[in-house]
Amino acid sequence: MGVAFLLFMRTGHFLMKLPKFSLCASDSRKEAAGGIAPSGHCGTSWHEPLVRDQWGDANFSDSCRNHDRCYETCGSSKASCDSQFERDMESACRDAYSGGGIDYVRRNSCIGIANTYAVAVERMGGDAYRDAQRASSC
Repeated sequence: MGVAFLLFMRTGHFLMKLPKFSLCASDSRKEAAGGIAPSGHCGTSWHEPLVRDQWGDANFSDSCRNHDRCYETCGSSKASCDSQFERDMESACRDAYSGGGIDYVRRNSCIGIANTYAVAVERMGGDAYRDAQRASSC
C-alpha cells in the first residue's frame, strides 16, 4: 500500500495542496517482493524502499532503469550517466505537468525533486557506479 504524503506550499495568498506520492510505481509488486521495490526502480540496497519512483504524476522508473543500465555499460562515464539521469527525470516532470497555472507550480516542484535525486547520485552514487562497472567485466 502506498504511503500518501501531503505537502503544502505557500504561494501568494493561498495554500496549494500538492499531489500525493507513491513509494513505488507498482506498490503491489513492492509488497510481493517483501516490502522492497523490485530491482530496476529508483534506489539501491537498504534505501531502495525509501526512494520514490514517482512524484505525483511524474514517473521516474524509466529514468532510474536507464541510469542503472548506463552505470552497467562497460566504460561509461559516471558524470555522463548522472547528467542524462537528471535530464530524463526533468523530462518526466515536463511530460506529467505540461500545462500552465497549477501545472507550472507542480512542474517546477517536480523538477526540484529531480534535481535532488541528481545531486544524490552525483555525490553518493560512486560505490554503485564502481560495483556496476566491476559487474560488467570492465
